[in-house]
Amino acid sequence: MDATSAGNQEIFALLGTLVADPAVVEPYGRLDALAEAPADDPRIAPLAADLVAAVPDELFAAIPKGGVVVTGFKEALLAEYAPAQAEVVSRLMDAFVERGRG
Repeated sequence: MDATSAGNQEIFALLGTLVADPAVVEPYGRLDALAEAPADDPRIAPLAADLVAAVPDELFAAIPKGGVVVTGFKEALLAEYAPAQAEVVSRLMDAFVERGRG
């Protein structure tokens, strides 16, 4: 992301607020707990839903509609996670795409 544009500065500020929210600590602890779990672990769907619910509407609204999609970004990011964690992050990313279209 180009951190110098006004829109991206707004996104980074909102992300900073989200990361600093103590209520987000618990879901991220649950994500850590999936480090050794398989990609079909039953904890994935509820955790992904909780993470999506934790994202403020302002953050979704700040994402430009029809923005540039970087080919391979999602795959590269998910490669850094264990299978169950990658599934949670994938669902979170998909929610960003869907909400961004809305």
